[in-house]
Amino acid sequence: MDVLIVKALSLYRIVGRIGAGGIGVLYRAQMVPATRALILTLSVLLPGAFGCAKHDPASLGYAVATENLSWNFPDGLVDTTGAFVVTGTPNARQSRTSGPGQMYLDAIGKHELLVYWGARPSESSRAPYSVECRREFKTPEEDRLLRIAEETYPGKASVVAKGPELEKGRTSPASEVLRPWAFNEVDGVQAPYAVTMDGVRYYVARVRAYAGWDSSSSRGIWMKTASFQYSASISPKGVYSREGRVFHDVWIVELSMRWASYCGNLCSVGFSHDRTVLLDRAGAVLAVFGDRSPKVMVS
Repeated sequence: MDVLIVKALSLYRIVGRIGAGGIGVLYRAQMVPATRALILTLSVLLPGAFGCAKHDPASLGYAVATENLSWNFPDGLVDTTGAFVVTGTPNARQSRTSGPGQMYLDAIGKHELLVYWGARPSESSRAPYSVECRREFKTPEEDRLLRIAEETYPGKASVVAKGPELEKGRTSPASEVLRPWAFNEVDGVQAPYAVTMDGVRYYVARVRAYAGWDSSSSRGIWMKTASFQYSASISPKGVYSREGRVFHDVWIVELSMRWASYCGNLCSVGFSHDRTVLLDRAGAVLAVFGDRSPKVMVS
């Protein structure tokens, strides 16, 4: 027992010298099981030293929209009435008419939503308007955890504080909404501060509106083309380290969105944004990485 105490104290001193990020390297190194067990024990007894102290979303400055957790993706996200349906795609009616705003439905379900307007994409051409959402999970439990991550929103104060003045008298969109996720507005399109499901709902609606020649919600700016891509995945991890912190036995959710739109010569908007959310097995949010001002390409 005395030997174990000495080893524990030695490891604690090492952590103090190399920082929390280095402990993940130590853990992954080829070491005897007893030493590996010591590291796990210390991470529980001294969580602050290992950068893995437990938090609730509120203490992290985040809130989970629990009222949305019973919603199943993509219910109500897109009205598929009148869509041309690819063989094998369920839950949509096929139309016999065609036109610039005609919808083409390639896939719809909890894992995938592929919708195009104006034309179906091919190897040689792209649809003028498109929505491509993909969610990767294997079990209902993973879907539950994934939805918690998708519905985790940053605090309003943190977004407003980082949001620049867009024009005189105008502030960050976060000051006007209950669950902030947007940072600013460019050519009638909100740019994201955080990748969330409210953001997905917004961009899907924007593409659908542009395909129907509707610019009433984008300050009168109509996009001739617009595409939105969203991906979400979840996987378990025994040890995960990032930004000097180490987490054990966590679920890692990776969220990503891409937007591109074109409204004429020297008039286009594009951006990409990513987010990582760490959860424990019960669904408690342990950490969020990636929320920041977006990098927007404008011409």
